[in-house]
Amino acid sequence: MNCNYIVCKRVYFYSQLDETMFFTWIQSIPCIEKIEGSGEELYLYLFKRELSYDDMKDLIALLYRYKIKMEQLSVFVAEENKFAVEPWSKQIYKSKK
Repeated sequence: MNCNYIVCKRVYFYSQLDETMFFTWIQSIPCIEKIEGSGEELYLYLFKRELSYDDMKDLIALLYRYKIKMEQLSVFVAEENKFAVEPWSKQIYKSKK
């Protein structure tokens, strides 16, 4: 694993409750160790371990829902979680332009 964080850039919220739910959701994902923000970017620092199937499913759902670049997850794919990734391979492995 080269990096241990995910960058959330310019996340759009539809309401105050939506924003509250976003941060509540982040805090409930077990693999997220720490959250830091800088300008329009939010950094989700992950524990330095392989992500479980459930970790990966939760991150995929979060990133998809809030339109955060899913290709960031490609570095976290491992034997333990590869089946969580299969339905989302196109989004996770798309070429970076």
